[in-house]
Amino acid sequence: MTIRLCALAIFTCFAWTVVIASTAASDEALRHDRERLAAIRVSGDTTYQVDLALDFVPENLNRAIKGIIQPYLDRGYYYCQANITNVSHQNAGVVVDLNIIRGPLVTIGDLICEGLVRTKGSTARRYLGVGPGTPLSDEVITGIESRARGISFLTFTPPVLVSPRPGYGQADLHLSFHEPRPFSFEGTAGYRPDDQNGLVWTVNAAARNLFGDGRRVRVISERRDRLHNNLAVEYRQPVYVFGVSELSFDVSTRDYRNQFYEFNAGAGWQARIGDQSSAGVSVAWKRVDPVGDEPSYRRYLVNLNYRRSTVTDSLNPRRGTVFEWSLGYAHRQYRADSTAAQVSRTSLNETRARLSATGYQSIIARLIGVASATFVTLETKETLPPFSERFLFGGAGSLRGYRTDQFSARRAAYGSAEIRWRGTGGYLFGFCDLGYLSRPAKQSDGSVATNEIVRVGYGAGVQVIDRDRAVLVAFGWNPDLRFSQPQVLIRLVTGL
Repeated sequence: MTIRLCALAIFTCFAWTVVIASTAASDEALRHDRERLAAIRVSGDTTYQVDLALDFVPENLNRAIKGIIQPYLDRGYYYCQANITNVSHQNAGVVVDLNIIRGPLVTIGDLICEGLVRTKGSTARRYLGVGPGTPLSDEVITGIESRARGISFLTFTPPVLVSPRPGYGQADLHLSFHEPRPFSFEGTAGYRPDDQNGLVWTVNAAARNLFGDGRRVRVISERRDRLHNNLAVEYRQPVYVFGVSELSFDVSTRDYRNQFYEFNAGAGWQARIGDQSSAGVSVAWKRVDPVGDEPSYRRYLVNLNYRRSTVTDSLNPRRGTVFEWSLGYAHRQYRADSTAAQVSRTSLNETRARLSATGYQSIIARLIGVASATFVTLETKETLPPFSERFLFGGAGSLRGYRTDQFSARRAAYGSAEIRWRGTGGYLFGFCDLGYLSRPAKQSDGSVATNEIVRVGYGAGVQVIDRDRAVLVAFGWNPDLRFSQPQVLIRLVTGL
C-alpha cells in the first residue's frame, strides 16, 4: 500500500486540528508499502517522544495524535492544536514531528438557555450540573447535553453551541429548548369484541411546569372494565437537595365493584445519579375493603427503586437500553374484627419485587428492533393473597391482544419482541408478546393450588408523533380470537 500526502491535508476531530504539510522527506518516507509508524516527537509547549510500533495509516496516526492531545482537551485547553511539521524515515520506521499549540485555558462564561417562555432560566441551569468557571471540554459538553435531555418538562434540541468571548479565555454555551404546552391531554380507548359493553378507556390530563419551576399535576381516570374504575391524582415538584431530585405525592382509588374498593396515599423522593441513572424511595398507605365476607385490611409499604437509561430520544428511540428495578417491603394488617374463619393471622409481612429491561437497536436503515423482559413476584406467607394484592396482566403494557387486566398472578415473567419501521414522524410496528403466569386458585375442597399458564399475543399498529402530539392505533390478537375480532387500541396525546 502506498500513502501519499497532498500539498495540505487537514484532519479535524472535535476541537483539535491536525495539519500535515508535504515535504520532500515525507514523500521519501511514504514511498514504500507497509511503512511502520515508529515514533511521534512532540515539541511546542512541551517536548517529549512517544515510541510506537504501528502500521503507518491515517487511522493509526489520528488515534495516536488524539491520545497525545486529549489530556490537554480534558483539562480545558479547548482550542489546543497539533500541527505535523515533518515526516521522516529512519531505520525503525516513520517518525512524525508534532508541534502542539496549547492555547489558553477556556472556562465557561455563561449558560444561555434559549426558547424559554414560562420556565425560569435559573431552573433550567440547575439541571445542567455545571456553572461559570468550569473548564470547558468535550466531556463537559457531552454531560451538559445528556442532562439537558433529562429535563422532564423541557425538550432539548442539540447541539450545544460554543461562543468564545474576546481573548478566548471564556466561552458562552447556548442551549436551545422547546417548552411543551402547559396543559396536556392523553386519551386511550380500547374495544373488547367479546363484550357488548367492551369499551375501556383512560383519560390522562396534566398541568406541566406550573409557575415556571417544573411543578406538575396529573389526573388519571380509567375504565378498565365494565365494573373496574380507577382514579389517581399526582403531584411532582423538583427539589435541589443533594443535587437535582424530585418530590412526589399521590392519591388514588380503585373501585372494582364486584371484588373490592381501595384507597391509596403515598409520597416519594427520586434523585438523579450521574447523567443516566436515578434512584428513589417511596412510602404508601392503603385501605382495602373487599366485597362479601372477605376481611378488610390496611397495608403499609416502603419501596426502593433504581433506573438507568441510555436512550437519548425518548419519543422515537433508535438505540439504547432502559433498566428498572424496584423492591418493596409491606406490612399488611387485617381489621381487629376479622374472624379466624376469614383469615389465619391478623398481620403479616410481604416483599414485592419488579425487574425489567428494554433494548432498542438499529438493524438496518430505518428498521429498529425492540425487545423487553419483565419479572414480578409477591412473596407472602398467604397461599391465596387477596385479589387486590396480586399483579394484573392483559392489555397495553403487558400482554397485548388480551383484555385489560384479564389475568391476575402472584408471580409472572413476560416479554415482548417488536419490529419498527422508523420514520421522522413516527413508526409502523409489529409485535409478539409472551407471558408466563403463576396463579393461585381456590379449589372446590377449599385447598389452594397454583396454576401455571403461558399466553401469547401478537399484532401490529402505527404511531405518529411530534413534540406536542401523538396518535397510536394498534390491533392485537391471541390464539382464541378470530382475525375479524381484534383487540383495538387507540391513543391520542395533545398539548393544549
